[in-house]
Amino acid sequence: MPRLATAALGLLLVGCVPGTDPAAEPPGPALVIDVRNASDRQLDIGFDFTTEVWNGSGATLVEPCQRNPITVGKVGGGTYAVHVEGKTVVDAAVPASAPEDATLVVGLLIGPDGTVDVLPSRLVEVPELDITPIPCG
Repeated sequence: MPRLATAALGLLLVGCVPGTDPAAEPPGPALVIDVRNASDRQLDIGFDFTTEVWNGSGATLVEPCQRNPITVGKVGGGTYAVHVEGKTVVDAAVPASAPEDATLVVGLLIGPDGTVDVLPSRLVEVPELDITPIPCG
């Protein structure tokens, strides 16, 4: 159960420009950070996003030897960043052609030594969201 409790520690803080509905989500695709942590350490994965009217940030812990897709939610059509242990590993723009009902998946492969490899982002209709153990060292 500690893995589920840790995965649930994710925090999303969203702000907006005055005059917008704070309960509404920004238009545009959702963001999922698909983390495959093959290290023997628990890692802090953070994110932030900015559009013309919305911004938000958050973080969660990913257990060692675990695949953990982090569902951020709608991020609009602006920019986003992903951080591992406070270091920015992705700083990119949401593709302008991204359909509003799509999901933008950013994959992170974290090796046994903690090296982070970023996979090319991809747009999908339905992301694979399983939490599974993976080989680690």
